[in-house]
Amino acid sequence: MDIRLQDAQRDIDISGGDLNLIDGPEAVAQHLRIRFHFFLGEWFLDRRLGIPYFQKILKKNPGTNVVRAIIRRVITTTPGVLALISLDTNYEGAIRKLTTPFEARIEGSDETLSFVEEFII
Repeated sequence: MDIRLQDAQRDIDISGGDLNLIDGPEAVAQHLRIRFHFFLGEWFLDRRLGIPYFQKILKKNPGTNVVRAIIRRVITTTPGVLALISLDTNYEGAIRKLTTPFEARIEGSDETLSFVEEFII
């Protein structure tokens, strides 16, 4: 169970004057969104956490295998994700956009989570 965040602003959702909670696949999807926007070294309490965007991804001609491995690690180490079923990476070099659709099996649910994240790199 987690506190629901608003999608666009990522602020705490207090619609209706109260905190809104989420669980299950929706909570795992929110956790994944947070992790995908978390840069390595960003959190002052543990600079080892986060994605190495500046070091490995946000550079000229990033290696797609390296980027794919990083994305795979983020997904598979997210609490609530039991297994990664499929992962695809589509890189559009002209506009520097990486799209990563994937499907994962979620803990405590018979459902699978289908998710697409886009990065401008």
